[in-house]
Amino acid sequence: MSMSLAEDDDKELYIDDSGCTGAFYNPRASLSLEQQRQALPVYRVRSHLLYLLEIKQTLVLVGEAGSGKSTQVPQYLVETGWTSDGRQVCVTQPRRVSAVTLASRVCDEAGWRLGEQCGYAVRFADCRSQATRVLFATDGVLVRLLARDPLLQDFCVVMVDEAHERTFHTDLALCLLRKVQRRRPDLRVIVSSATIDADAYLKFFGDSAACLSVEGRQYPVDIHYSASPVPCYMAAALDTVLAIHRRCGPGGVLVFLTGQEEVLRLVQQLREAAIKVRSRSPLMIWKPRGCRSSSGQQLKVFALYGGQSARQQLRAFENVGQANRKVVVATNLAETSVTVPGIRYVVDCGFQKLRVFDPRTGLESLAVCPVSASAAEQRAGRAGRTQSGAVYRLYPESEAARQLPHTPAELERCDPSPLLLQLLSMGVRDLRRFNFLSAPAPGAMARACELLRALGALDSEARLTSLGARMAELPVAPMLARSLLAGAELGCGADICGLAACLQVDVADVCGLAACL
Repeated sequence: MSMSLAEDDDKELYIDDSGCTGAFYNPRASLSLEQQRQALPVYRVRSHLLYLLEIKQTLVLVGEAGSGKSTQVPQYLVETGWTSDGRQVCVTQPRRVSAVTLASRVCDEAGWRLGEQCGYAVRFADCRSQATRVLFATDGVLVRLLARDPLLQDFCVVMVDEAHERTFHTDLALCLLRKVQRRRPDLRVIVSSATIDADAYLKFFGDSAACLSVEGRQYPVDIHYSASPVPCYMAAALDTVLAIHRRCGPGGVLVFLTGQEEVLRLVQQLREAAIKVRSRSPLMIWKPRGCRSSSGQQLKVFALYGGQSARQQLRAFENVGQANRKVVVATNLAETSVTVPGIRYVVDCGFQKLRVFDPRTGLESLAVCPVSASAAEQRAGRAGRTQSGAVYRLYPESEAARQLPHTPAELERCDPSPLLLQLLSMGVRDLRRFNFLSAPAPGAMARACELLRALGALDSEARLTSLGARMAELPVAPMLARSLLAGAELGCGADICGLAACLQVDVADVCGLAACL
Protein backbone atom coordinates (compact mmCIF):
# COMPACT_ATOMS: atom_id res chain seq x y z
CA MET A 1 0.00 0.00 0.00
CA SER A 2 1.27 3.48 -0.79
CA MET A 3 0.46 7.06 -0.09
CA SER A 4 1.69 10.44 -1.27
CA LEU A 5 3.65 12.62 1.07
CA ALA A 6 5.35 15.92 0.73
CA GLU A 7 8.85 16.85 -0.22
CA ASP A 8 10.71 18.88 2.33
CA ASP A 9 12.84 21.94 1.91
CA ASP A 10 15.96 21.49 -0.16
CA LYS A 11 18.77 22.58 2.09
CA GLU A 12 20.95 20.44 4.29
CA LEU A 13 22.61 21.57 7.48
CA TYR A 14 26.11 20.53 8.44
CA ILE A 15 28.54 21.37 11.22
CA ASP A 16 32.11 22.46 10.71
CA ASP A 17 35.07 21.25 12.74
CA SER A 18 34.53 23.91 15.37
CA GLY A 19 31.06 22.61 16.10
CA CYS A 20 29.31 25.66 14.66
CA THR A 21 26.44 25.56 12.24
CA GLY A 22 27.80 25.72 8.71
CA ALA A 23 26.38 26.56 5.32
CA PHE A 24 23.40 24.91 3.69
CA TYR A 25 23.58 22.49 0.81
CA ASN A 26 21.05 23.42 -1.86
CA PRO A 27 20.56 21.36 -5.06
CA ARG A 28 18.58 24.28 -6.54
CA ALA A 29 21.46 26.71 -6.08
CA SER A 30 21.36 27.53 -9.80
CA LEU A 31 17.97 29.17 -9.30
CA SER A 32 17.58 32.61 -7.86
CA LEU A 33 16.45 32.89 -4.25
CA GLU A 34 13.10 34.25 -5.36
CA GLN A 35 12.59 31.30 -7.75
CA GLN A 36 13.42 28.85 -4.99
CA ARG A 37 10.89 30.43 -2.64
CA GLN A 38 8.21 30.58 -5.34
CA ALA A 39 8.64 26.84 -5.91
CA LEU A 40 7.32 26.12 -2.39
CA PRO A 41 3.61 25.20 -2.19
CA VAL A 42 2.85 27.86 0.43
CA TYR A 43 3.72 30.56 -2.11
CA ARG A 44 0.58 29.65 -4.09
CA VAL A 45 -1.61 30.72 -1.15
CA ARG A 46 0.49 33.70 -0.11
CA SER A 47 -2.14 36.31 -1.02
CA HIS A 48 -4.96 34.26 0.56
CA LEU A 49 -2.96 33.87 3.77
CA LEU A 50 -2.19 37.57 4.06
CA TYR A 51 -5.80 38.51 3.27
CA LEU A 52 -7.18 36.20 5.97
CA LEU A 53 -4.79 37.69 8.50
CA GLU A 54 -6.15 41.14 7.65
CA ILE A 55 -9.78 40.20 8.32
CA LYS A 56 -9.45 37.45 10.97
CA GLN A 57 -7.72 37.35 14.34
CA THR A 58 -6.75 33.69 14.12
CA LEU A 59 -5.69 31.54 11.18
CA VAL A 60 -5.58 27.73 11.38
CA LEU A 61 -2.99 26.76 8.78
CA VAL A 62 -3.06 23.10 7.75
CA GLY A 63 0.16 22.83 5.80
CA GLU A 64 1.44 19.50 4.59
CA ALA A 65 5.03 18.63 5.40
CA GLY A 66 7.45 20.37 3.09
CA SER A 67 5.04 23.14 2.14
CA GLY A 68 7.38 25.79 3.53
CA LYS A 69 5.00 27.23 6.12
CA SER A 70 7.52 27.39 8.96
CA THR A 71 10.13 29.37 7.03
CA GLN A 72 8.08 31.36 4.53
CA VAL A 73 5.14 32.71 6.55
CA PRO A 74 7.37 34.82 8.86
CA GLN A 75 9.16 36.25 5.82
CA TYR A 76 5.84 37.09 4.14
CA LEU A 77 4.81 39.04 7.23
CA VAL A 78 8.06 41.03 7.28
CA GLU A 79 7.84 41.73 3.55
CA THR A 80 4.30 43.08 3.81
CA GLY A 81 5.06 45.49 6.64
CA TRP A 82 3.68 43.73 9.70
CA THR A 83 6.92 44.51 11.58
CA SER A 84 7.45 48.03 10.21
CA ASP A 85 6.37 49.60 13.51
CA GLY A 86 9.12 47.77 15.41
CA ARG A 87 7.03 44.88 16.69
CA GLN A 88 8.05 41.27 16.13
CA VAL A 89 6.73 38.03 14.70
CA CYS A 90 7.12 35.10 17.10
CA VAL A 91 7.20 31.53 15.76
CA THR A 92 7.09 28.81 18.40
CA GLN A 93 8.39 25.26 18.13
CA PRO A 94 7.98 22.38 20.60
CA ARG A 95 11.73 21.68 20.70
CA ARG A 96 14.95 23.66 20.94
CA VAL A 97 16.71 22.12 17.95
CA SER A 98 13.87 23.01 15.59
CA ALA A 99 13.78 26.63 16.77
CA VAL A 100 17.53 27.01 16.22
CA THR A 101 17.66 25.31 12.81
CA LEU A 102 14.64 27.18 11.48
CA ALA A 103 16.08 30.53 12.56
CA SER A 104 19.32 29.66 10.76
CA ARG A 105 17.40 28.64 7.66
CA VAL A 106 15.37 31.85 7.49
CA CYS A 107 18.51 33.95 7.91
CA ASP A 108 20.18 32.05 5.09
CA GLU A 109 17.22 32.60 2.77
CA ALA A 110 16.67 36.26 3.62
CA GLY A 111 20.36 37.21 3.74
CA TRP A 112 20.15 38.23 7.40
CA ARG A 113 22.66 37.70 10.19
CA LEU A 114 21.51 35.30 12.87
CA GLY A 115 20.69 37.27 15.99
CA GLU A 116 19.93 40.50 14.20
CA GLN A 117 16.81 40.65 12.00
CA CYS A 118 16.03 37.02 12.90
CA GLY A 119 16.95 35.23 16.11
CA TYR A 120 15.94 32.52 18.52
CA ALA A 121 15.23 32.13 22.22
CA VAL A 122 15.32 28.68 23.82
CA ARG A 123 16.12 27.36 27.26
CA PHE A 124 19.73 28.22 28.15
CA ALA A 125 20.31 30.12 24.86
CA ASP A 126 19.17 33.52 23.64
CA CYS A 127 20.33 34.85 20.27
CA ARG A 128 18.47 38.08 19.46
CA SER A 129 18.90 41.85 19.57
CA GLN A 130 16.96 45.10 19.46
CA ALA A 131 16.85 44.76 15.65
CA THR A 132 15.17 41.33 15.75
CA ARG A 133 11.91 41.20 13.81
CA VAL A 134 11.40 37.42 13.58
CA LEU A 135 11.88 35.39 16.76
CA PHE A 136 11.88 31.60 16.81
CA ALA A 137 11.26 30.29 20.32
CA THR A 138 10.10 27.22 22.14
CA ASP A 139 6.52 27.26 23.41
CA GLY A 140 7.86 27.33 26.98
CA VAL A 141 9.66 30.59 26.24
CA LEU A 142 6.41 32.03 24.87
CA VAL A 143 4.64 31.18 28.13
CA ARG A 144 7.42 33.01 30.03
CA LEU A 145 7.00 36.02 27.74
CA LEU A 146 3.28 36.01 28.50
CA ALA A 147 4.02 35.91 32.23
CA ARG A 148 6.25 38.99 31.95
CA ASP A 149 4.06 40.90 29.48
CA PRO A 150 0.48 39.53 29.54
CA LEU A 151 -0.52 41.58 26.47
CA LEU A 152 2.60 40.78 24.39
CA GLN A 153 2.99 44.40 23.39
CA ASP A 154 6.24 43.69 21.53
CA PHE A 155 4.59 41.25 19.10
CA CYS A 156 2.14 41.68 16.26
CA VAL A 157 1.80 38.03 15.16
CA VAL A 158 2.35 34.79 17.07
CA MET A 159 2.63 31.60 15.04
CA VAL A 160 2.26 28.39 17.07
CA ASP A 161 3.83 25.76 14.83
CA GLU A 162 3.46 21.97 15.21
CA ALA A 163 0.39 22.55 17.38
CA HIS A 164 -0.74 18.96 16.93
CA GLU A 165 1.82 17.84 19.54
CA ARG A 166 -0.43 19.34 22.24
CA THR A 167 2.36 19.81 24.75
CA PHE A 168 1.69 21.39 28.13
CA HIS A 169 3.16 24.73 27.05
CA THR A 170 1.54 24.68 23.60
CA ASP A 171 -1.96 24.30 25.01
CA LEU A 172 -1.32 26.83 27.77
CA ALA A 173 0.04 29.36 25.28
CA LEU A 174 -3.00 28.97 23.01
CA CYS A 175 -5.40 29.41 25.94
CA LEU A 176 -3.60 32.58 27.03
CA LEU A 177 -3.35 33.95 23.49
CA ARG A 178 -7.11 33.60 23.14
CA LYS A 179 -7.54 35.75 26.26
CA VAL A 180 -4.98 38.29 25.04
CA GLN A 181 -6.88 38.74 21.77
CA ARG A 182 -9.90 39.98 23.71
CA ARG A 183 -7.79 42.90 25.01
CA ARG A 184 -5.71 43.23 21.85
CA PRO A 185 -7.85 42.77 18.71
CA ASP A 186 -4.81 43.67 16.59
CA LEU A 187 -2.84 40.59 17.72
CA ARG A 188 -2.88 37.83 15.10
CA VAL A 189 -2.44 34.15 15.97
CA ILE A 190 -1.49 31.45 13.44
CA VAL A 191 -1.95 27.83 14.51
CA SER A 192 -0.17 25.50 12.09
CA SER A 193 0.57 21.82 11.65
CA ALA A 194 0.41 19.07 9.04
CA THR A 195 -1.96 16.82 11.01
CA ILE A 196 -3.87 19.29 13.14
CA ASP A 197 -7.51 18.76 14.14
CA ALA A 198 -8.66 21.96 12.45
CA ASP A 199 -12.29 21.72 13.58
CA ALA A 200 -11.29 21.63 17.25
CA TYR A 201 -9.21 24.80 16.93
CA LEU A 202 -11.85 26.62 14.88
CA LYS A 203 -14.41 25.82 17.57
CA PHE A 204 -12.01 26.96 20.31
CA PHE A 205 -11.26 30.35 18.73
CA GLY A 206 -14.81 30.92 17.48
CA ASP A 207 -15.97 33.22 14.70
CA SER A 208 -12.72 35.18 14.68
CA ALA A 209 -10.86 32.19 13.18
CA ALA A 210 -10.45 30.94 9.62
CA CYS A 211 -8.83 27.84 8.13
CA LEU A 212 -6.45 27.57 5.17
CA SER A 213 -4.98 24.37 3.72
CA VAL A 214 -1.67 24.13 1.88
CA GLU A 215 -0.69 21.13 -0.16
CA GLY A 216 2.86 19.83 -0.14
CA ARG A 217 5.00 18.76 -3.06
CA GLN A 218 4.08 15.16 -3.73
CA TYR A 219 6.41 12.16 -3.96
CA PRO A 220 5.16 8.57 -3.66
CA VAL A 221 5.99 6.71 -0.47
CA ASP A 222 5.39 2.96 -0.18
CA ILE A 223 4.18 1.87 3.25
CA HIS A 224 4.83 -1.70 4.34
CA TYR A 225 3.61 -3.56 7.42
CA SER A 226 4.95 -6.70 9.04
CA ALA A 227 2.98 -9.84 8.23
CA SER A 228 2.55 -10.61 11.95
CA PRO A 229 3.42 -8.96 15.28
CA VAL A 230 7.18 -8.90 15.84
CA PRO A 231 8.34 -10.40 19.17
CA CYS A 232 11.00 -7.69 19.66
CA TYR A 233 10.88 -4.44 17.72
CA MET A 234 14.49 -3.66 18.63
CA ALA A 235 15.75 -6.79 16.88
CA ALA A 236 13.34 -6.23 13.99
CA ALA A 237 14.55 -2.64 13.58
CA LEU A 238 18.19 -3.79 13.48
CA ASP A 239 17.48 -6.47 10.87
CA THR A 240 15.35 -4.13 8.78
CA VAL A 241 17.99 -1.38 8.65
CA LEU A 242 20.67 -3.87 7.60
CA ALA A 243 18.36 -5.38 4.97
CA ILE A 244 17.66 -1.92 3.55
CA HIS A 245 21.39 -1.25 3.42
CA ARG A 246 22.06 -4.51 1.54
CA ARG A 247 19.17 -4.45 -0.92
CA CYS A 248 17.90 -0.91 -1.44
CA GLY A 249 19.27 2.07 -3.28
CA PRO A 250 21.00 5.15 -1.88
CA GLY A 251 19.25 7.21 0.74
CA GLY A 252 19.28 7.78 4.46
CA VAL A 253 17.39 5.68 7.01
CA LEU A 254 15.49 7.13 9.97
CA VAL A 255 14.55 4.72 12.77
CA PHE A 256 11.96 5.67 15.39
CA LEU A 257 12.28 4.15 18.86
CA THR A 258 10.70 5.04 22.20
CA GLY A 259 13.52 6.46 24.31
CA GLN A 260 17.15 7.36 24.82
CA GLU A 261 18.21 3.98 26.20
CA GLU A 262 16.85 2.14 23.16
CA VAL A 263 18.38 4.69 20.79
CA LEU A 264 21.87 4.32 22.28
CA ARG A 265 21.62 0.53 22.30
CA LEU A 266 20.58 0.31 18.64
CA VAL A 267 23.25 2.82 17.57
CA GLN A 268 25.88 0.64 19.21
CA GLN A 269 24.46 -2.54 17.63
CA LEU A 270 24.34 -0.96 14.17
CA ARG A 271 27.94 0.21 14.42
CA GLU A 272 29.04 -3.26 15.44
CA ALA A 273 26.91 -4.98 12.80
CA ALA A 274 28.00 -2.70 9.97
CA ILE A 275 31.12 -4.81 9.47
CA LYS A 276 29.47 -8.18 9.99
CA VAL A 277 27.24 -10.37 7.89
CA ARG A 278 23.77 -10.37 9.34
CA SER A 279 21.02 -12.92 9.01
CA ARG A 280 18.15 -12.18 6.66
CA SER A 281 15.53 -9.75 7.94
CA PRO A 282 12.21 -11.35 8.96
CA LEU A 283 10.41 -8.60 7.06
CA MET A 284 9.91 -8.56 3.30
CA ILE A 285 11.92 -5.59 2.05
CA TRP A 286 10.55 -4.07 -1.14
CA LYS A 287 12.58 -1.71 -3.25
CA PRO A 288 10.99 1.70 -3.82
CA ARG A 289 10.44 2.89 -7.37
CA GLY A 290 13.61 3.44 -9.36
CA CYS A 291 15.74 1.94 -6.58
CA ARG A 292 19.28 0.69 -7.24
CA SER A 293 21.64 -1.26 -5.06
CA SER A 294 23.87 0.72 -2.72
CA SER A 295 26.77 -1.70 -2.61
CA GLY A 296 29.99 -0.11 -1.45
CA GLN A 297 28.36 2.47 0.82
CA GLN A 298 29.39 2.60 4.46
CA LEU A 299 26.94 3.13 7.31
CA LYS A 300 27.26 6.38 9.28
CA VAL A 301 25.07 6.04 12.37
CA PHE A 302 23.83 8.96 14.48
CA ALA A 303 21.66 9.26 17.58
CA LEU A 304 19.00 11.95 17.98
CA TYR A 305 17.04 12.43 21.20
CA GLY A 306 15.97 15.19 23.53
CA GLY A 307 18.65 14.64 26.18
CA GLN A 308 21.50 15.62 23.86
CA SER A 309 23.14 19.01 23.73
CA ALA A 310 22.34 21.23 20.75
CA ARG A 311 25.74 20.45 19.22
CA GLN A 312 25.17 16.70 19.54
CA GLN A 313 21.71 16.97 18.00
CA LEU A 314 23.02 18.92 15.02
CA ARG A 315 25.45 16.12 14.16
CA ALA A 316 22.52 14.17 12.72
CA PHE A 317 22.10 16.93 10.11
CA GLU A 318 25.58 16.80 8.62
CA ASN A 319 26.15 15.77 5.01
CA VAL A 320 27.81 12.34 4.99
CA GLY A 321 28.63 12.30 1.26
CA GLN A 322 27.72 9.84 -1.47
CA ALA A 323 30.10 7.15 -0.24
CA ASN A 324 28.13 6.72 2.98
CA ARG A 325 24.56 5.95 3.97
CA LYS A 326 23.24 7.97 6.89
CA VAL A 327 21.28 6.11 9.57
CA VAL A 328 19.63 8.24 12.27
CA VAL A 329 18.16 6.45 15.28
CA ALA A 330 15.77 8.83 16.99
CA THR A 331 12.95 9.25 19.44
CA ASN A 332 9.82 11.16 18.44
CA LEU A 333 12.03 14.28 18.49
CA ALA A 334 12.46 13.65 14.74
CA GLU A 335 8.75 13.08 14.22
CA THR A 336 7.96 16.73 13.65
CA SER A 337 9.55 20.15 13.83
CA VAL A 338 12.91 19.08 12.40
CA THR A 339 13.67 17.30 9.15
CA VAL A 340 16.85 15.27 8.85
CA PRO A 341 18.11 15.80 5.27
CA GLY A 342 18.65 12.90 2.90
CA ILE A 343 16.17 10.52 4.51
CA ARG A 344 14.51 8.12 2.05
CA TYR A 345 13.56 5.21 4.31
CA VAL A 346 11.75 5.20 7.65
CA VAL A 347 11.57 2.30 10.11
CA ASP A 348 8.77 2.81 12.63
CA CYS A 349 8.61 0.65 15.76
CA GLY A 350 4.99 1.76 16.31
CA PHE A 351 5.42 2.83 19.94
CA GLN A 352 6.22 5.97 21.89
CA LYS A 353 6.77 6.97 25.51
CA LEU A 354 4.19 9.25 27.10
CA ARG A 355 4.11 10.79 30.55
CA VAL A 356 1.03 9.63 32.44
CA PHE A 357 -0.21 10.96 35.79
CA ASP A 358 -2.06 8.77 38.30
CA PRO A 359 -4.15 11.05 40.56
CA ARG A 360 -4.59 8.24 43.13
CA THR A 361 -0.87 8.03 43.86
CA GLY A 362 0.07 11.57 42.79
CA LEU A 363 2.93 10.19 40.70
CA GLU A 364 3.87 10.49 37.03
CA SER A 365 5.42 7.69 35.04
CA LEU A 366 6.63 7.09 31.50
CA ALA A 367 4.40 4.58 29.74
CA VAL A 368 5.17 2.89 26.43
CA CYS A 369 2.05 3.29 24.27
CA PRO A 370 1.15 2.62 20.63
CA VAL A 371 1.51 5.67 18.43
CA SER A 372 -1.59 7.47 17.19
CA ALA A 373 -2.60 7.58 13.54
CA SER A 374 -1.48 11.20 13.23
CA ALA A 375 1.91 10.38 14.79
CA ALA A 376 2.36 7.46 12.39
CA GLU A 377 1.54 9.77 9.49
CA GLN A 378 4.08 12.31 10.73
CA ARG A 379 6.74 9.60 10.94
CA ALA A 380 5.94 8.41 7.44
CA GLY A 381 6.23 12.01 6.29
CA ARG A 382 9.97 11.93 6.99
CA ALA A 383 10.53 9.57 4.02
CA GLY A 384 10.63 10.41 0.34
CA ARG A 385 11.10 14.15 0.74
CA THR A 386 13.14 14.64 -2.46
CA GLN A 387 12.33 11.36 -4.24
CA SER A 388 10.23 8.25 -3.81
CA GLY A 389 10.74 6.48 -0.50
CA ALA A 390 9.49 3.71 1.74
CA VAL A 391 8.22 3.25 5.29
CA TYR A 392 8.55 -0.05 7.16
CA ARG A 393 6.15 -0.31 10.08
CA LEU A 394 7.07 -3.04 12.53
CA TYR A 395 3.46 -3.95 13.25
CA PRO A 396 0.61 -5.52 11.21
CA GLU A 397 -1.83 -3.39 9.26
CA SER A 398 -4.63 -4.65 11.52
CA GLU A 399 -2.96 -2.80 14.43
CA ALA A 400 -2.95 0.44 12.46
CA ALA A 401 -6.75 0.29 12.21
CA ARG A 402 -6.96 0.39 16.03
CA GLN A 403 -4.76 3.45 16.53
CA LEU A 404 -6.18 6.57 18.16
CA PRO A 405 -6.71 9.43 15.69
CA HIS A 406 -4.52 11.84 17.71
CA THR A 407 -2.13 11.60 20.66
CA PRO A 408 -3.88 12.73 23.89
CA ALA A 409 -2.85 16.21 25.00
CA GLU A 410 -0.40 16.47 27.90
CA LEU A 411 -2.99 18.39 29.93
CA GLU A 412 -5.26 15.33 29.80
CA ARG A 413 -2.66 12.83 31.00
CA CYS A 414 -0.04 14.69 33.07
CA ASP A 415 0.15 16.34 36.47
CA PRO A 416 -1.69 19.69 36.13
CA SER A 417 -0.10 21.32 39.21
CA PRO A 418 2.51 23.28 37.17
CA LEU A 419 -0.32 24.54 34.96
CA LEU A 420 -2.44 25.67 37.93
CA LEU A 421 0.52 27.43 39.56
CA GLN A 422 1.37 29.21 36.30
CA LEU A 423 -2.21 30.35 35.70
CA LEU A 424 -2.63 31.62 39.26
CA SER A 425 0.61 33.58 38.99
CA MET A 426 -0.77 35.21 35.83
CA GLY A 427 -3.87 36.44 37.61
CA VAL A 428 -6.36 33.73 36.64
CA ARG A 429 -8.57 33.47 39.71
CA ASP A 430 -11.36 31.07 38.82
CA LEU A 431 -9.74 27.94 37.42
CA ARG A 432 -13.08 26.16 37.12
CA ARG A 433 -14.27 28.66 34.51
CA PHE A 434 -11.00 28.90 32.62
CA ASN A 435 -11.51 27.94 28.97
CA PHE A 436 -9.10 25.06 28.35
CA LEU A 437 -8.52 23.62 24.91
CA SER A 438 -8.58 20.21 26.64
CA ALA A 439 -9.38 20.37 30.35
CA PRO A 440 -7.47 18.18 32.84
CA ALA A 441 -9.43 15.44 34.57
CA PRO A 442 -11.36 16.67 37.65
CA GLY A 443 -9.60 14.18 39.92
CA ALA A 444 -6.19 15.35 38.74
CA MET A 445 -7.17 18.99 39.27
CA ALA A 446 -8.32 18.30 42.84
CA ARG A 447 -5.12 16.43 43.65
CA ALA A 448 -3.05 19.29 42.16
CA CYS A 449 -4.81 21.85 44.36
CA GLU A 450 -4.16 19.71 47.44
CA LEU A 451 -0.48 19.44 46.53
CA LEU A 452 -0.08 23.20 46.00
CA ARG A 453 -1.82 23.89 49.31
CA ALA A 454 0.46 21.42 51.10
CA LEU A 455 3.52 23.11 49.59
CA GLY A 456 2.35 26.49 50.79
CA ALA A 457 1.71 27.88 47.30
CA LEU A 458 -2.03 28.31 48.00
CA ASP A 459 -3.88 29.49 51.07
CA SER A 460 -7.08 27.97 52.49
CA GLU A 461 -9.16 29.89 49.91
CA ALA A 462 -7.08 28.61 46.95
CA ARG A 463 -5.40 31.99 46.44
CA LEU A 464 -1.74 32.31 45.49
CA THR A 465 0.58 33.07 48.40
CA SER A 466 3.83 35.05 48.22
CA LEU A 467 5.68 31.74 48.42
CA GLY A 468 3.62 30.43 45.51
CA ALA A 469 4.51 33.50 43.44
CA ARG A 470 8.21 32.81 44.04
CA MET A 471 7.73 29.15 43.12
CA ALA A 472 6.01 30.12 39.84
CA GLU A 473 9.12 32.06 38.78
CA LEU A 474 11.20 28.88 38.72
CA PRO A 475 10.87 26.77 35.51
CA VAL A 476 10.61 23.46 37.37
CA ALA A 477 7.86 21.35 38.90
CA PRO A 478 6.23 22.80 42.06
CA MET A 479 7.81 20.26 44.42
CA LEU A 480 11.28 20.98 43.03
CA ALA A 481 10.62 24.72 43.19
CA ARG A 482 9.66 24.43 46.86
CA SER A 483 12.77 22.34 47.54
CA LEU A 484 15.03 24.91 45.88
CA LEU A 485 13.57 27.75 47.91
CA ALA A 486 13.78 25.75 51.13
CA GLY A 487 17.40 24.84 50.34
CA ALA A 488 18.30 28.51 49.95
CA GLU A 489 16.67 29.29 53.31
CA LEU A 490 18.47 26.45 55.10
CA GLY A 491 21.90 27.18 53.63
CA CYS A 492 22.14 24.08 51.47
CA GLY A 493 21.07 25.61 48.16
CA ALA A 494 23.99 24.19 46.15
CA ASP A 495 23.24 20.63 47.28
CA ILE A 496 19.54 20.95 46.50
CA CYS A 497 20.34 22.45 43.07
CA GLY A 498 22.47 19.40 42.28
CA LEU A 499 19.73 17.01 43.35
CA ALA A 500 17.11 18.96 41.39
CA ALA A 501 19.31 18.88 38.29
CA CYS A 502 19.61 15.10 38.56
CA LEU A 503 15.85 14.76 38.89
CA GLN A 504 15.37 16.85 35.74
CA VAL A 505 17.24 14.27 33.63
CA ASP A 506 15.04 11.52 32.23
CA VAL A 507 17.84 8.96 31.73
CA ALA A 508 21.20 8.93 33.49
CA ASP A 509 24.37 9.05 31.39
CA VAL A 510 25.94 5.75 32.44
CA CYS A 511 29.73 5.49 31.99
CA GLY A 512 29.71 8.40 29.55
CA LEU A 513 28.05 6.28 26.84
CA ALA A 514 26.00 9.17 25.49
CA ALA A 515 29.05 11.45 25.35
CA CYS A 516 30.71 9.29 22.71
CA LEU A 517 27.64 9.32 20.48
